Amino acid sequence: MSLLVIHLTDVHLDEKSSAFCDRAELIIDAALSPMTAVSALHIVLSGDIANKTAPKDFDVARDLFSRLKGRVVARLGFDPKFLISAGNHDCDFAEDQSVRDALLSVARAKPQSISDQIVNQLASVLNGFYQFQIEVSPPLNYINKWCAIVEFSELNVRYVLLNSSVMSTIKEDPGRLFIPVPDVDVKENVKTIFVMHHPYGWLMPDNARELAQYAAMTGDLFLMGHEHELWAQQVSDLYDDSAITYLRGHVLYEGGENSAFQTILIDNEKGFCPRSYVWRGGSYESWVEKSRDDFIQWPVANGNRKLSISADGFRFLNMAGANFSHRRKDVVTLQDIFVWPLLKRGNLEKDTGNLIGDGLSIGADELIFESRFTSVCVLKGGDQAGKTSLLKMLAMQLGKKGCHPLLLSASSISSWRSGALEDRINDAIDQLYGKRWRADYKKLDMKEKVLLIDDFDLTKIETGCLQGLRALRQHFGKVYIAIGSHPGIEVALSEFLRDENFIDSEVFEIIPCTQHHRLEIIERWLMIGHDGVGDIDDLKMTAAKLLKVVDETLGRNLIPAVPIFVLIILQRAELVQDLNTVVKSGSHGFLYESLIAQALSNKVTDCNLVTSMTYLTALAKLLDQRKSDDLEQAEFDTFHVEHCQRFKLKLPLNSLQGQLVGAEILEDKGGRVCFRYPYHHYYFLARSLSQMDWHDLESRIDALVGMVHTEKNANVLLFLAHLGRNPKIAHKILLSASRMFDSYVEADLFSRSSVLDRYKPMEIRQILFEGNKASQLEQRQLDEYDDEKATEELAKVAEDRLKARIDDALLMNAAFKTLQVLGQVLRNHAGEIESEEKQQMAEACVGLGLRVMDFINSMIAAHGDEMVFFRGLQIKSENPAMTDSEVANELENYLPAMMSSLTTGTLIKIANAIGSEDLALTIDDVLDGSNTRKLIKLIVHLEHFSDFPKKEILDFEADALQKGAVLPNSVLRRFIIRRFYLFPVRDELKRAVLDRFKINARPFQFLEQRKLPRH
Repeated sequence: MSLLVIHLTDVHLDEKSSAFCDRAELIIDAALSPMTAVSALHIVLSGDIANKTAPKDFDVARDLFSRLKGRVVARLGFDPKFLISAGNHDCDFAEDQSVRDALLSVARAKPQSISDQIVNQLASVLNGFYQFQIEVSPPLNYINKWCAIVEFSELNVRYVLLNSSVMSTIKEDPGRLFIPVPDVDVKENVKTIFVMHHPYGWLMPDNARELAQYAAMTGDLFLMGHEHELWAQQVSDLYDDSAITYLRGHVLYEGGENSAFQTILIDNEKGFCPRSYVWRGGSYESWVEKSRDDFIQWPVANGNRKLSISADGFRFLNMAGANFSHRRKDVVTLQDIFVWPLLKRGNLEKDTGNLIGDGLSIGADELIFESRFTSVCVLKGGDQAGKTSLLKMLAMQLGKKGCHPLLLSASSISSWRSGALEDRINDAIDQLYGKRWRADYKKLDMKEKVLLIDDFDLTKIETGCLQGLRALRQHFGKVYIAIGSHPGIEVALSEFLRDENFIDSEVFEIIPCTQHHRLEIIERWLMIGHDGVGDIDDLKMTAAKLLKVVDETLGRNLIPAVPIFVLIILQRAELVQDLNTVVKSGSHGFLYESLIAQALSNKVTDCNLVTSMTYLTALAKLLDQRKSDDLEQAEFDTFHVEHCQRFKLKLPLNSLQGQLVGAEILEDKGGRVCFRYPYHHYYFLARSLSQMDWHDLESRIDALVGMVHTEKNANVLLFLAHLGRNPKIAHKILLSASRMFDSYVEADLFSRSSVLDRYKPMEIRQILFEGNKASQLEQRQLDEYDDEKATEELAKVAEDRLKARIDDALLMNAAFKTLQVLGQVLRNHAGEIESEEKQQMAEACVGLGLRVMDFINSMIAAHGDEMVFFRGLQIKSENPAMTDSEVANELENYLPAMMSSLTTGTLIKIANAIGSEDLALTIDDVLDGSNTRKLIKLIVHLEHFSDFPKKEILDFEADALQKGAVLPNSVLRRFIIRRFYLFPVRDELKRAVLDRFKINARPFQFLEQRKLPRH
């Protein structure tokens, strides 16, 4: 069946233009002039049906519609269908608009959270249009005031009619309108036609982008008007095989001879054929320059796509992950602020610490081209490195590319058995696609499906995890796994990946933000809400000034150079009077507290900041007492009433809860109230604990310190350290630190390493050719048992072996978290801790770190054979043509590089614990003595002091490193490169150091050659 769509727009009818209705027959005759069989005809008007006196003008429109219908019946013998959307001229502004204008200001500030009452008030100017729409159209399914849907099942066509004029005003400016993205179910073999009056430029920038992305995923044609000029374009994403065709109609009537319209002949198999007709010499004739005589094929993937990410799914993926506040935008989205990080390949045998020179770095956006990489990609990064944000961006981009991603949080998996996994997969499908698409998703070919697993914590792996992951891999063509990273996890990760199902995996590490990367983030921040008007040079100048603040804050404090902290510093730095506080006090706790306080100050109006902080602290205390993360709504109501009674407050429940949800502090999850983000919960729990007396608090501190390796406990202790100094808490942490790895000695980095001596080239060849003991044991088991029983036995062996490595990693993680908490206490309270206690705490940090390094040496000594053998298998899997001898040559640097990498990671933890210029005198006392301690002192200086220690480095190299100590040379070299990488210094300062350590510098790339990001 062939459908002819006549697209009219900007008709501008009123009493003075009633004579224009005489052209109705001419419009139909022109539209039917091609020799084409038509089985159905739809007349679509994309807004501005009336002129300026709606709804009275709709009487003239009724006359026009009647004449159009009569001519169609006369020519074809059946009725046409009318589909209309509203334009700004279809609004009735006759009444006083002062109240509506005030509501518009509120709505534009928070467009995503407009109440139904406000929407009804805003849309009241379209009441006459809605009545007319119901009168002339087929039965409509009204989604809301902005959207109605009508489907013609016999034609396999449906229309999404969008009313972009709900927020229109008498005088309109671009970038001010808003339309909620409709959640339209995608139907197989059904063509979807969007109709809207205003082109995207008239919508708020983020709204326009979100709607454009969604329309391209779910629609086929998009009819628009408003700008009076005929325009047609087919648009597709650079990575995307989906596309949509935009047809913006010409003005039909504006009082003169300027008049034209479009037709689109639609065939579900052949495609669509657009033609245009222009008014010339008293009739409509073919506008040849603006017409096609042949069918344009539907975009293959888009035209037949059955599944796509829903509007709610896009909104979830586009959540920034923290409640950032911006002066030009109410809700900051992930796409506003995201900059693709650099990744480092996990090829340790090639890793010398020189990221660029080693050729191990790639842009994370390259992962979108999944055919270039193996089917399993492990993405590892430290706390707040941006793993979740990276997975969300990958999901959005892969979705646009035609894949069907699922984002699964490993923390939500209570069991890896098939039934529990099935439930979690169903939840993930519901979240991104909608519940009704479960069966369709599971029917997809595995090559079309991508699984992204977030929060995969090797230290929390349950029994059956490996079997569960094997099962998941059989259903997905590509798997990304995000893993928390710290030095202790490396050996456990190596053990985890030696499973035959993951032998071909690739490992990538998210690298901290370079100065270049930080500048890009700053520029994106400044471009939020920027309308393109103004001096770009001024914006670049502002970015350069903010970069200085960010660099100084990161360089002075115990916080990593990761995007979330860069953004929090930016948010604080916009308060000019606060710059000095940001630079001097930018600790972990301070920055998170500032993010919470800013959100509450901006979004909560029912009470002041102190009252809201007290309210949320009481809520965290109640959750802690109940050992729960959320409350049922009725329980929350009771809490609210009791809290108000206790403090004699009169706070409106619904209003306050709504404001706290709007501030992204709380969240309503299906009738259960909880904190929106974990750090909110941890912060307010810490506030609650800080108000307890020691008699009640002591047991809680013991529990927190005893399980310090967990995310919750570590963060609560960090916030406690920020909120106030309690010597008793510090004593508990010191005592715990002294007991950790107490059977190990402090590592001497300058002693001859028996571990490295053991793995010389000949030993590596022997391991590769003969196999290690573990693999020989597995082979004997295979010989002794039948296949099925052997598989079960080997699975248990693998699980037990992995569990042992994970236990090791847990111990190390607990040590590193203890270092972090002690460092927070030292940094925050350097001016109030007496010298003896301060030195004791710093000594505890250094001693614990060096004992961990001795433990690392023992681990590699115990499991080096297996690690070398496994890495050899990986290299063979990646390069099947390589001989064993070539693989052995490749592996010569593997364990030394791993030793250097793990040592570097541990020394970073020590430096972060004690690295502050306020602790300079304490550092001098604690790190005087052995060459190992002197090396740590240099590293602390490189990591956390503002000046570059050129003389100290050169003197140390001459005095301590020229004797041939390989590991200290390698480690210091890595820290020098890291300093230049994260915080560039003047060429004259670094040239001598680069020459002494034989580090090749890369040419500088001018940042101003980059284009600023646009929205």
